[in-house]
Amino acid sequence: MERVDYRTEDGTANAGSDYEFAEGTLLFKPGENLKEITVGVIDDDIFEEDEYFYVHLSNPRVVGYPEIGTAPLDTSATPKAVLGDNHTATVTIYDDDHAGIFTFETASQRVSESVGVMEVKVLRTSGARGLVAVPYRTVDGTARGGEDYELAAGKLEFQNDETM
Repeated sequence: MERVDYRTEDGTANAGSDYEFAEGTLLFKPGENLKEITVGVIDDDIFEEDEYFYVHLSNPRVVGYPEIGTAPLDTSATPKAVLGDNHTATVTIYDDDHAGIFTFETASQRVSESVGVMEVKVLRTSGARGLVAVPYRTVDGTARGGEDYELAAGKLEFQNDETM
C-alpha cells in the first residue's frame, strides 16, 4: 500500500472565502491507481476576476512493507514511492456572477434603402446576472443620420437571466 499527503494552498483564491481548505492522506491499496480529493468551492455574489488555488501532493510512502513476521530485507530492494512531475495542480474558480458581456449578433449588416426598419440584435454572453440597462445610439459612418437613416438612441433592458 502507498500513502501520499495532499494540502490546498492559496493562490489568488483564499481558503475560507473562495474555497474550503483541505488536507489529508490518500491511501492506495494494491491495484488502485486513482483517488479523488474533494475541495468545496464557496459560491458568492461578488463580481470578481477568476481566481485560483493549488493542491499539492507530498510525502509519498510505501506502508505495510515488509509484512509482519518476515526476515529483514535488503533496504536497497525496499520499494520506494515517489512523486511524478505533476504533483501540484492549479484549480481555477471561474466567477459566474457576471452581469454579462454585451455584443452585437453580427459585426456588420447590409440593408437596402427600401428595407423600412431594421433590427440590430444585441447578445448577452458570459453571464446573465441581474437587471442591466445598456445605452445605445446611432453614429454616422458614410450614411448620415436624418438623411440616410433615422437617428436612434435609448437603452436596452435585459432582465435577470435574459440573454437576447
